[in-house]
Amino acid sequence: MDNTMINSNQNYFSDSNPHFFEHSGISILAYDYNGKLITANEVLLRLTGYKKEEINTFDKWLKLAYPKEIQQKISKIFFAENSVRNFVTPLLCKNGSSLMVVSNITHFKNSEGKIIGKIKFMRNLNEVFQFEDQVYSCISSATKPKKQIEMTDHKVNKQKEKIK
Repeated sequence: MDNTMINSNQNYFSDSNPHFFEHSGISILAYDYNGKLITANEVLLRLTGYKKEEINTFDKWLKLAYPKEIQQKISKIFFAENSVRNFVTPLLCKNGSSLMVVSNITHFKNSEGKIIGKIKFMRNLNEVFQFEDQVYSCISSATKPKKQIEMTDHKVNKQKEKIK
C-alpha cells in the first residue's frame, strides 16, 4: 500500500468528517494490512496517553497496549478475515494504568470500496459502568424497580422484567 492511499484515508476522517471521527465518544484506531497506522482519533489518544508517533505501526500498538500474554491472540483477532463484535480485553495506558475495553473490529475500505485494513472501535467499560449507575439512579428516583438490573452473558444492564 502506498502512502497516497493512507493519506487519502486520513484526510477522509480528518477533513471531511471531523465531527464524526473526533467527537464520536469512542476510541477509533485503524491499521492497513501492512500494519501501518491509518488513523487514531483524539479520544483514543487521550484515553491511552499515547501519541500517534508511538503507535504508528500495529506491532508498536500491540506491544504498548496489551499484556504480553495476550498479544498473539490480539494480533490474530485484529487481522482475522471476519469482523469481531464485543471483544473484551485489558488495555495498558502509557501512565502504567490499565482498563478494560470492549472492542468491535471490522474491515476498513478506501473511497473505492477496496478493503485495505481493519478499524477498531473501543469503549472504556469503566465509562459504561458509570452510565449504568446514572441510569439506575434515574430509575430509582422516579420509581423503585420491582426487579434488580442484572448482568447477562449477552447484554449489560438488561432488566429482567419491565418496570411497572
